[in-house]
Amino acid sequence: MALENPITASVVEACDIMTTNVVREYRLATEIISLAAYDASLGNLKKLEEAANMFKTYPSAIAKDGPLRKLLDYGKVGQEANFGTARGAAYELEKAYDLTKAGEEVIEFGKKIAGKDSMREFDIVTKSKLIECKNLDWSKKVGDVAGKMKSNICEQQKIAKEIGKAFELHSKTKVPSEWRRWFESKGIRLIEG
Repeated sequence: MALENPITASVVEACDIMTTNVVREYRLATEIISLAAYDASLGNLKKLEEAANMFKTYPSAIAKDGPLRKLLDYGKVGQEANFGTARGAAYELEKAYDLTKAGEEVIEFGKKIAGKDSMREFDIVTKSKLIECKNLDWSKKVGDVAGKMKSNICEQQKIAKEIGKAFELHSKTKVPSEWRRWFESKGIRLIEG
């Protein structure tokens, strides 16, 4: 039976999408996640599988913009269009996994936190830290792009101080000396690897 009313058809379509998303999230939470079909250049796939299974019940990890959802959606072999997004998400999951193994309690991913003057998003929130993760070529961050990035990082640090948490920037890639000096001059803890 065809639905002739466009509003009814839209509601039915929206319900179908919501049902699909609920089923997908249920499957994520209850099944063991395998990354066998994922591109090995994402990182250590065994570690990523463990991280995926560790954080699959975190709503912020599987949300539309969550790192687990991005990894699963864009990290398969042959999905080059959004592969940079998958790499960034993979790094966030790896760092959260490492932090958890070191005794930190990861609370949330991709949390927007308001300070007195601004609001910024933090990739990983633990009980004591706000963490920004970067998986990029630092040498390409120059001029206005570098200025905007530095401004955002300083705002993140300021918000962390305002709410009584430490701020750390984790970089998967080696950070050039000029950037390293900048982090030191701002008192920002930089962790590479």
